[in-house]
Amino acid sequence: MKMIMIECLRFFVGHPERMVLVSVLFAGYFFMMALLHREYPLFHNRQLLVCSAIWLLLAIWEDYCQLREYNIRVDALFVYPAILIVSIVGAGIGFANLFLSCGRKTDR
Repeated sequence: MKMIMIECLRFFVGHPERMVLVSVLFAGYFFMMALLHREYPLFHNRQLLVCSAIWLLLAIWEDYCQLREYNIRVDALFVYPAILIVSIVGAGIGFANLFLSCGRKTDR
């Protein structure tokens, strides 16, 4: 588990464009569900927009740290595990909403 976390860190640290891509994916998934007029049994899929906003803010922070040329970053020890947990929960709830709403009819 520790090695998976380190590889995730290496993939995103220093690459804010990858973080923006993840943000766009979460936002795109939310809007896809809205365009399909799916009912949202769990949390109304707002967590997908929250995940998108968090990833976008993290990309801005990462870009700022790159511009300032910060080499030693203690914040990554706390931020990246939290963003990983938020992303897994958000994606899990989003997919659960998709599967739970497939057989339901909407009132719209």
